[in-house]
Amino acid sequence: MKELKLRLLNHYEIRLQNERLSELLKFQQNFQEYNMVAVKVIGVNPSSYIASIRINAGEEQFLKKSMVVVTSDGVVGRITRVSQRYSDVLLILDPKSSLDVVVQKNREKGRITGSSDIYQSQLNMEYVKKTADLKVGDTIITSGIGEVYPAGFPVGSIVSIENKPDHLFFIIKVKPAVNLDRIEEVMVITNFKNEKNKELIQLLQEKNIEK
Repeated sequence: MKELKLRLLNHYEIRLQNERLSELLKFQQNFQEYNMVAVKVIGVNPSSYIASIRINAGEEQFLKKSMVVVTSDGVVGRITRVSQRYSDVLLILDPKSSLDVVVQKNREKGRITGSSDIYQSQLNMEYVKKTADLKVGDTIITSGIGEVYPAGFPVGSIVSIENKPDHLFFIIKVKPAVNLDRIEEVMVITNFKNEKNKELIQLLQEKNIEK
């Protein structure tokens, strides 16, 4: 009887894992311009000061620092340390994390930063003008500005908007698109290069030289 229960549990776990992997593969098909590697989460940092996870791939799988990590729901974080067979990923919840984003519906720009209290599981959205048309529930996605996070990946949704008279910008809280407490498999984007931004920077540098 016990052996039968163990077999059933094992079968159920395999089915759940296959479903998660299937979702990751479907997600990858929506972003075919990027090469992605599916990996397992093998550790979670227990510290209340650092929000990070460890994945079971590293230099042997050609992973590098700053590569972006995602799931089928959206952005998880970026690799900050790589060893031969594993890598550490700084989650977007971490206070040291930041990424440029836009509100999907109207392209209002802002920046997502982690919270000083990582157990709140909320993000801060900064530098959004008070003239912006925002509502609770609005979807936030990566903007592609910078050379780390590619554009168009879900980051989260707005859960609160506060307008304080003594602040220049809205105070906005965002719920992450990914349940970062329960991730088991993730995808690492291995070939992202923001060539458009590099070309723009080069053009500006050339103009400055001409002056």
